[in-house]
Amino acid sequence: MVDYGPYSSVETLIGLKPVAKAIASNRVKPKLRPRDGLRQSRISGRGMDFEEARPYQPGDDARHIEWRVTARSGKLHTKLFTEEKEKNTLIVVDQRSPMFFGTRRRFKSTLAAEVAALLGWYTLMNKDHIGLLIVGNDRQHFVRPSSRNTQFLHALSSLNEMNHQLTTEQPSTEISFEQISRELSTLAKPGFNLVLVSDFHDFNERASNDLMRLKRHCSVRAIRIYDSWEQQLPNVGNIELLSAKQSLAIDTSADQQNRLYQEQQQQQYSIINDRLKLVDPFYTQLATHKEATEWGQRVIHG
Repeated sequence: MVDYGPYSSVETLIGLKPVAKAIASNRVKPKLRPRDGLRQSRISGRGMDFEEARPYQPGDDARHIEWRVTARSGKLHTKLFTEEKEKNTLIVVDQRSPMFFGTRRRFKSTLAAEVAALLGWYTLMNKDHIGLLIVGNDRQHFVRPSSRNTQFLHALSSLNEMNHQLTTEQPSTEISFEQISRELSTLAKPGFNLVLVSDFHDFNERASNDLMRLKRHCSVRAIRIYDSWEQQLPNVGNIELLSAKQSLAIDTSADQQNRLYQEQQQQQYSIINDRLKLVDPFYTQLATHKEATEWGQRVIHG
């Protein structure tokens, strides 16, 4: 399974299925932390399907009163619910231009696609429903949660296609994380597991507040993708960073320049870290140069 380079491949994404199976069959699993994990609870919020209405009894939850039946019959009725048999997981995969960066093994956008594939295969193995919201620079592609392997294969094909549309060219427009969080308020139904896979470079206060509201009836998990060069420049002398429109020369051996770079990055990291911890106190961080066998357990078991 080849997973090197700036782009994903359908073969690699499908090839993560046996990795998910191996992790699922591993009898020695890490102890789950006190967080909203992928499989800790079958129910989040109500997470229930309406079954029937019956006459109200003392002690019934007033929030479940069935007003239409009550109006027709003239007697107070309440709703009965059955527990969902399948869990719905929706993975948000960031495929915007800032994710198109990497210095070892793969780009952030590629790792995000692999994480989504691994989680998807694991979810299907548990006979639950998996859906994707793939976010590009100027469009989003929503795949409704399903337990069918064929639909997930189509979703991976769409994810791979959007991954290959990324270039070093600066996009004229970019969907913001705030727009993504607003979109989720309509897509995420009560009881959904939401998994956000991104570098969260533009994760602002409004987006954080939107996700906090979603946590009232959904499980929300964050997986932050990063490259080691984003935190600290290696001492490799003079380098040139290129984009479609400009170039930047950097002397990585200059102490003052490196110190200023690290201070700026640390400040930005701290801001995003504080916001993410409000949404997911135990959010996962993954580096682009790690093997799937290294990050797979953390992705699945938290």
